[in-house]
Amino acid sequence: MKSSLHVRFLASLFLLLFPLWAMAQATLSGRVMDEEKKPLSMASVKLFNSQGEMVYGTATDNNGYFSLKNVKNNQYSLSISYVGLTEYTQAVRVGNADQKLKTITLKEGMGKLLNNVTVTAKAAEVVINNDTLEYNAGSYNLQTGAALEELIKKLPGAEVDADGNITVNGKAVKRIMVDGKDFFTSDPKVASKNLPADMVQRVQVVDRQSDMARMSGFDDGEEETVINLKIKPDKKKGLFGSVFAGAGSEKRWETNGIVNRFSGDSQWTVVAGGNNTNNMGFSDIGVDLSQAGLPRSARRSSNEGVTTSYILGTNAAHIFSPRYEMGGNANYGYADKSLISNVEQQNLLESGSTTSKQNSANNSKTQVADVRMRMEWKPNDKTEIIIEPSFNLNKGVVDNTEDFETRNDADGSMVNRGSSVQYADTKGLNANLNVEASRKLNDDGRTLSLSLRGGYEDSRIEGLYQSKLTGGTGVVLQDVDQFLNSNNKAYRFRVRLSWVEPLGKNYFLQGIYQIRNSERKSEREAFRPDADGNYVLPQTEYSRNFTNSLLTHTFGLNIKKTGALYDLTAGINFDPNTTKSHSEAGGVEIEPVKISRLNISPSLRFNYKPSKSTNMQLVYRGNTNQPSVQQMIPVPDITNPLVEYIGNPSLRPSYRNDLRMHFRTFSTQTKTSLAMFVGGSFTLDDIVSSSMYDVKTGKRTIEYKNVNGNWRMMVGGFWTMPLFKSGFSLRLGTFNMVNRNIGFINAARNSSLATMLNEDLALVYRNEWLDTGLRGTLRYQNVKNSIEVQNQMKNSFDYTIGNETTIRLPFNFDLEYDITYRTNRGYSAAYAADEWILNGALSFSFLPGRSATIRVKGYDILNQRSNISRTSTALAIRNESTNTLGRYLMVHFIYRFNIFSSGSGKNDMRSPAFEREFRGRGPH
Repeated sequence: MKSSLHVRFLASLFLLLFPLWAMAQATLSGRVMDEEKKPLSMASVKLFNSQGEMVYGTATDNNGYFSLKNVKNNQYSLSISYVGLTEYTQAVRVGNADQKLKTITLKEGMGKLLNNVTVTAKAAEVVINNDTLEYNAGSYNLQTGAALEELIKKLPGAEVDADGNITVNGKAVKRIMVDGKDFFTSDPKVASKNLPADMVQRVQVVDRQSDMARMSGFDDGEEETVINLKIKPDKKKGLFGSVFAGAGSEKRWETNGIVNRFSGDSQWTVVAGGNNTNNMGFSDIGVDLSQAGLPRSARRSSNEGVTTSYILGTNAAHIFSPRYEMGGNANYGYADKSLISNVEQQNLLESGSTTSKQNSANNSKTQVADVRMRMEWKPNDKTEIIIEPSFNLNKGVVDNTEDFETRNDADGSMVNRGSSVQYADTKGLNANLNVEASRKLNDDGRTLSLSLRGGYEDSRIEGLYQSKLTGGTGVVLQDVDQFLNSNNKAYRFRVRLSWVEPLGKNYFLQGIYQIRNSERKSEREAFRPDADGNYVLPQTEYSRNFTNSLLTHTFGLNIKKTGALYDLTAGINFDPNTTKSHSEAGGVEIEPVKISRLNISPSLRFNYKPSKSTNMQLVYRGNTNQPSVQQMIPVPDITNPLVEYIGNPSLRPSYRNDLRMHFRTFSTQTKTSLAMFVGGSFTLDDIVSSSMYDVKTGKRTIEYKNVNGNWRMMVGGFWTMPLFKSGFSLRLGTFNMVNRNIGFINAARNSSLATMLNEDLALVYRNEWLDTGLRGTLRYQNVKNSIEVQNQMKNSFDYTIGNETTIRLPFNFDLEYDITYRTNRGYSAAYAADEWILNGALSFSFLPGRSATIRVKGYDILNQRSNISRTSTALAIRNESTNTLGRYLMVHFIYRFNIFSSGSGKNDMRSPAFEREFRGRGPH
């Protein structure tokens, strides 16, 4: 980007944003409390004119105070609202003098939803509430004992992939909270896999600002998409939870228990469970096995193969006083996975193509222990300090065997064949400390904020690698017998300083300075066996030492304007950075590499909220991304018999530019919700693969280089509406993406354009005894390469249509089933799918409140389920099938308990930090 262009862009924005200074008007202030005389933080305060238009707005601070400045002389209607409490309205007359109102008390009650419409009828499925997307959990049919993940899968716009990762409207969910408090921080799977869905009243989704952004009032580009679970009120009056146990055919078993207590200012949860039904209730965040040379596919989806896993964890939070609160979690997980995989991969060449077929068996065992804490301290009304330490330990063992062959697509002749055996023992440690501090220097918004972050990583891998590669004529091309000892360390720190200066008339100016440094070290020793089979003979040509550092300074200037219906932030960042790399291979030092560059990028964020139920947001940002250590190490990695990797120490950091817009609206009259998003990105100096193919051996050598020209565009959203008063509702969903990826094949540039369309349609009917829904999905993939490939598999279609039904029978019996038909087109014959998946259950509930349930459930009753996937890159098109659980029968016992106790009420665990995020954000 040219500097002059950005300077002109920034100057234009400043001219547009700066107003003529006007004389200050009167200030209207007051305080908001609940019936227990506790201050309400982040209550919504709005002034409406005689036409019913909102003209001024703000939110109460941590002590319940609010102040509306520069209010013109006129007659207004004051509205103060807080979720769960009755809305307060009052006519006020603002004159020339400042006016302080008496303390306002909000009373407990039904409250009002949107536009003063009282909730009396059936709740809407989806509600747009300022910045929050809110789903009514009761609108979705779930089988008895279902986990939270099954509820999330049904939410319009939400997706849960085969590995349990959650996205909402194309954005990854990084955190799940329970009633505004962190729940097993940074691992959403603990909540999604272990929390019972029937305890959830509402699911709220919001793009949560970082603590630094919240303190300063300026976005810093580090927001994360968060799910907050509102627990049913009757589940929060003491000790509550559930116990789940099952046993069945094929030696299948599963157990799970969760105990919660919400009492006064305390919240704690204990979760424990185990199963061999692929329900791994935590994230596998162990060492990256590619560092030891294992195939890049060795870390697999938790839904593939057969996994036995256990989890034990606890989460707690306590508000000691209005100025101090603390929370944290600790958990341990163990997983043992057995995976059988069959792969057919078409390798794209400069002229023609080859097809490789691989059969592998993989067994991995992983242990993860994680501890995290969060402390919030407010010494006074103007100062806030947040401290977050975290610590993670992990270890694992992986054993992988594989056989393969490659043939020429033109004539079917054999190119190579071979086999490999690989074993690795891993250990890892990860420690981090984040400190955020902020001080308000006056009542007008002058704020000084400081952010300190540091981290340390240490991973150690020992591995044995044996492989033999034979050519089409039977000649041995490569015979590897190697032991590797690898040690990888990383250190990083970041210091960020922000000064916010109020300019008057709701204008604010922010100055930023940031320094960020990361240093990575990688050591690897290679040995071959001696005559006695002991791996003690050094292989210096495959041993190396590598260090890399990235130092970045950021100088930024932003200006923000807040209005009654909008806020606009624009700015520019100057990011000078320096990369240094040093390598030593075989005892020989390689010439050090030093790269310096300057990134200049504008930033823009526009929020428009014409009403509480409609909002639009536009965001543009740029980010620097560092290449991985493996992409930079200039030493051959021969542990994969078909692919040899060589890094490039001269790689430059890539710079990605992201633009995203979303629009959300909700109609209180029709209870119709619409959410749409569109986004795109293009990357400067993107890091891509450059492949050299040896036609004699069929082996690839992959190096890396920087290119310009990679980009991505996406558009998607959902629409829901009830069909009159018939009990029917309609849901439409769409997510579409186009990617352009560049790669190099034998020095020839290949531009791959991949198109992916995902369409979803569902019709649901509900009454007192029946929940049923019909759903169909379509997934289309198309790949076009600039290099012409013979018999290239360009197009693929995946179709599903299914019905899920629950029938409430007399005498507390429930009949549940789901049936899905799946088929695909465009795959090779071995990977074509045409299958019916049928699951069914009969359950009987007893004890008061139907708190206990016995269920008999059959899984994949027709025994037709398969795991088939397709991935495309600029170098290859890959089809893969893996083993599954198959057909089995389970008998479950489910018990839900709720032991009431005193001390709980509407103020339980009301967190100011949560309220700031989930009440919708007012002006700074």
